[in-house]
Parts: sequence; C-alpha cells; structure tokens
Amino acid sequence: MKFNQFNVGMLPKKTKYNQFYNIDVERSLEFDKRFFGINFLLRFNKIKDAFYKDKGRFIWHDCGNDGSRVILFPMFAGIFGGIVVVSFTAWWIVFGNEPYPTALLLTLVIWNFIFVNLTNLLANKFPSKLMYFDRVTRKVGFLNDIKGCEERDEFGHCCFPWRDIICAVKTTITNNNGSYTFYPVIGHKDESEFPDAEVDVVVTDSSQHPIHCILAWERIVRHMDHKKPLPDVPVYEAYRHLDPITAEFDKQNNRPEFYWRTMSVDQQVEIGEELLKEAWEYDWSENAEPRAEITQPWLRWEPDLTRTDKLDWKYKLKRITLQLLFCIP
Repeated sequence: MKFNQFNVGMLPKKTKYNQFYNIDVERSLEFDKRFFGINFLLRFNKIKDAFYKDKGRFIWHDCGNDGSRVILFPMFAGIFGGIVVVSFTAWWIVFGNEPYPTALLLTLVIWNFIFVNLTNLLANKFPSKLMYFDRVTRKVGFLNDIKGCEERDEFGHCCFPWRDIICAVKTTITNNNGSYTFYPVIGHKDESEFPDAEVDVVVTDSSQHPIHCILAWERIVRHMDHKKPLPDVPVYEAYRHLDPITAEFDKQNNRPEFYWRTMSVDQQVEIGEELLKEAWEYDWSENAEPRAEITQPWLRWEPDLTRTDKLDWKYKLKRITLQLLFCIP
C-alpha cells in the first residue's frame, strides 16, 4: 500500500481515484411506494426541501459533532436493548428453566415502536447542522443560520459559491492510548469571517486513515462538476434522466434504464467493498496517473438475478423485525 505520499491537510478540488460509489438502500424511485413497516408517521412526512428528494442535483453531509445528534440516543438504546433481548432469548432457549419474562420483550417492542415513529418528528424539532451541495447552481447551502451571510438560495437557506468552499483533513484523539481518527472539515475559505459555515463530516464510524476522507471529498468534487455526466453509481440511477448531460450520455451509451435496481443491495455492498479494496491498493503518490472512471458498469458487473431484492413478505417481515427489535426506522 502506497500511502507515504499522503499530504494530510488541505485537499485539492480534483479527483484522482475516480471510482465513485454509493449504494441505494431504499431502491425506490417514488417516495410514496416505499414500504414503511410500522413507521406509520413516515407515511405522512412530507419533506419540505427538494434537496432531500433529488440526489442527482444535491448531496449533503451533516455535522459529526452536532448537538442535534442526541436524537439518535433512542435508536442506540433500542439497538442495545435488542441485542440484549436476542442474546437472553437464545440463552433461555438452551438453559432457561423459569418462564420466559415476556415483560422484557414487550418493553423493548413498545419502546422501539414509539421511537421508530418519533424519529422524523424529533429530526424536525431538532434540525441538524447540515451542508448540501447543489450541482445545478454550484452553490453550497447550510441549514444552520450563519452570521454575516448575505446570499440565500431558493429554499431560503444561507449559501456560498462552490469556489469559496475548501476541505481539510484533521485528526482527533479517540482514547487514552492515543488512537486517533481522521475526518474531513468542509467549510468557507474565510473561517474568521464565517466560522459557522463549517461541518465536521463523519465518513466512517472510525476512520483511522485519511483514505476515507479523500474518497468522500472526491465524490463531492465530482458531483459539483456539472459539465460531466453523473457517475454511474446506484444512488444516482433514479435521477439520471433529470440531468440533461447525464441523460444524453446514457442515451449514447445505450445504458440499461434499471441496471442497479435489478441488483440486490447485498451485491451492491460487495461491489463497494471491491472498489474500496482497490482504493487501498491504488498508488496515491503525487505523480501517479489518475484512474479512468467506470462509465459502463454493466460491462464489469452483471446483476445476480437470483439475489434480487423483492418487496415480498420476507422483505416486509425482515424490515418490521428490525424496527421492533432494533429500532431501525
């Protein structure tokens, strides 16, 4: 692995690895056609801002140290409770002599049912410090109020030109042993004038190497290059026809309309792991040649139709189980 040439600090606005990838877990073109399980309130949640709906035009990142992330506590508590209950149930099946404590399971189910439905209400009550990148206008908007900001976008949010946004890789100590984590900080180039126009981005749960930060920044830089078609990755497939350059590119290349949507999420994840492995093996030195983009992924990966996800009773049961036992919205 050739990482000795990494210059941790300010990252340039250019791409090098060019193997952009981001999966689409929802796999649904229309919001109203999704299966919500026991999340009944989500059915009536009408997202106000369009940047949540058009992933071909917008991508966004929230702040890793934002105080609003406290709303994740109920979900973490539900996950922890689910692990405890499942582990105890397995032990009880093998060794238990007393009647099963149904109150334990019932408490977990009620807790998760309540907070699965309250997730969106809490998110609206405690909005995140969030930054979003507009490919069409080449503006970078912020949900939080920024002192001194004079320009507003179509949503009424403070925004700045893309040319004024920079990214630096920083580190933080994570434990008493001196272990540290890399994370990208994206914000306005004039930090002294706009100190609130900055977001500490979470790229992985624990990124102990700058490669994850660099890949995340490359994806943003490439997204904001409106002169090129969108990268052919799962998360963009439902929105490719909305971007004129991308639509024309797909027409010229005879792109299958639903290539990624015929592929299971598990296979999408495996492809992501394959590309990440290649990123670790890539020569990141300053003089290395940039890689070519993958413009026709169907020539490299063929969907395994035997693994395609279906909206059948198995899928629905799996989602409801995750919601009731682990508070996964």
